[in-house]
Amino acid sequence: MNRLRAVLLIALCAVTVILEVISWSIPSLAFRIYPSWVCVAIITSLLSWPRSLYAAVGLGFILDLFAPAPFGIWMAMLALLVVVSQWVKTTWLKQASALAVFAAIGCGTIAATIPIWFWLALSYRSAVLSPVIQLVPWWHWPIGWLMMAVLVAVVTRIIPSPYERFF
Repeated sequence: MNRLRAVLLIALCAVTVILEVISWSIPSLAFRIYPSWVCVAIITSLLSWPRSLYAAVGLGFILDLFAPAPFGIWMAMLALLVVVSQWVKTTWLKQASALAVFAAIGCGTIAATIPIWFWLALSYRSAVLSPVIQLVPWWHWPIGWLMMAVLVAVVTRIIPSPYERFF
């Protein structure tokens, strides 16, 4: 049964990579919706601490191979998402309610935005870096954080069992 769950985790990551790459090619979705954030947030809610970080870094590495950003941005984003979400969940909330998941993932998505904003700041000052995300208005970020946190809170409450679900 554990092999089936591991295969499902790998299939989820593969579908996430495909959805992320497709979202970059659609101008109305590019850098506004992050399927990788939703996937990693769900994995963070389902797996224990080091395993969720390993899964996030692995998924970030695969996305960095395709990303129109400097290498390492996606690994840093997804690692920050896991670290901050796990930290908030284990130090402040210590619950498994949907509101606790919403708060933890909301804080994680805000922290995951830091590498993107750093890339944006560098792209304004440099002609070498691609300023792809300059098309995203500032007010889209809070809406995206809330939408992704709500989506993850709903999905993680549908899927039972907080830890060690896949392994």
